[in-house]
Amino acid sequence: SFCQKENNEENAEIIARIDEYTKITYDEIMYINKAIIDRLKYAFIVFYKDIIYDKFLRIDQGDYQSFEEVTVSIKETISYLMNDIRKVENVASLTTFSLDDGVFEAFIEETVKNASDSNMALMTGIRALNDILSPGYLPGRLYLWLGITGGFKSAMLLHSCRWIKLFNQVTPRRKDPGCTPVVLYITTENSVEESIVRLFNLSVSQEDIKNFSAEEVIDMMREKGGYTLKNGETNIIMKYYGNLEIDTNDLYTIIDEIEEDNNEVIALVFDYIKRIRSAEPTNDEIMRLKYASNEMKDLAIRLKIPVITAQQINRAGNMTIDSALESGKEDLGRFLGRGNIAQAWDLLENSDWVGVLNVERERSTDKRYLTIKELKKRYKSHTEITYINHPFVEGSTIMLVDDVNLDKSVSKLSLASDLVGVSEADQSSRGSKTAKERKKVDSSFSSEFSLENIMGSE
Repeated sequence: SFCQKENNEENAEIIARIDEYTKITYDEIMYINKAIIDRLKYAFIVFYKDIIYDKFLRIDQGDYQSFEEVTVSIKETISYLMNDIRKVENVASLTTFSLDDGVFEAFIEETVKNASDSNMALMTGIRALNDILSPGYLPGRLYLWLGITGGFKSAMLLHSCRWIKLFNQVTPRRKDPGCTPVVLYITTENSVEESIVRLFNLSVSQEDIKNFSAEEVIDMMREKGGYTLKNGETNIIMKYYGNLEIDTNDLYTIIDEIEEDNNEVIALVFDYIKRIRSAEPTNDEIMRLKYASNEMKDLAIRLKIPVITAQQINRAGNMTIDSALESGKEDLGRFLGRGNIAQAWDLLENSDWVGVLNVERERSTDKRYLTIKELKKRYKSHTEITYINHPFVEGSTIMLVDDVNLDKSVSKLSLASDLVGVSEADQSSRGSKTAKERKKVDSSFSSEFSLENIMGSE
């Protein structure tokens, strides 16, 4: 019909040969169709072939100043190639569900199984926070912590590593069930040494680590902190990379390397998202944050793990806190909202859960509390509470009270009044749980900072 409407010599030739086309068999049509789909999906490989070949050719031609220069150039190109490959694979994985017999049943069975598995959620050490997260860090989801400059973001990420280790017994799902579960902590903000010091202070002792010998610190962290790695226990692996040294594609490589050694990464904690390059090339920082958050979300879905990261609130948010503090107000975290996300609104859009942090003092007692306010949740909530104040251990500026195995929550709804605690306020909207009803776990901890390698050496 198109050819007849567009009457020209070429179309007339097509019409004249229609009879020849109709002689193509069904199998031939399917072959052609498959070939076209293949070319449309993977034609980019031809583009990369020539580029990569030219880069390797520079070695024979001596067109370089160092092998490092050539290597970096090739790595960058291969990173773009892997990004395009993963895009194709992501599209394919998202279109595999159908109502066909066998496919439909398999997906429903897996969905119901995962929804019924209480061990899918990685619990924190704070009862009220678990209720807000509903019921903890879940696989396939991107979690974003926000805070002012120096506002406990890195400490919260380290606490998350510790909590996942201490308060969860995890059975690996993607690999051999007998392999070691691993929480991968990647820092681009603080060195591994700085992170170890913080880990010591937030879980073992408030004293300066310099007051102890290396042997004393090792014993304290192993015994009091529970940083052990017995059979079935979760390991913590820490890695440091410089600002913008790696991109989101490198995360797959890092995880693959860890999992080659009989491990399975069960959670990725990244400090923090502003300091990683996106696999999608861009020179615009806002677009980079948009792409990076989207790519981290894809990683969470593909590997079926929670990805937990952080970002600073913007200047207006910092000014809001300062102004409220100068005015003598309390519950300062309540004044922060979605508009305080620095630079990229897409961070909020791409994240499944977003919370904001602030450290405050209760004026009546002068006790320190960590304020947590939920800004966004993309899934069903287990509680109506979205704002809590959780106490620090007396005298500590970094160690939080773990109440997950206590009879009730020690968090407060407000620092400005004598409102009831979280567990009492929330009891009417959900059945309150005793410590016995909650998940009981071994309070022992794990090890390349890993705990196993770093703690056992100087």
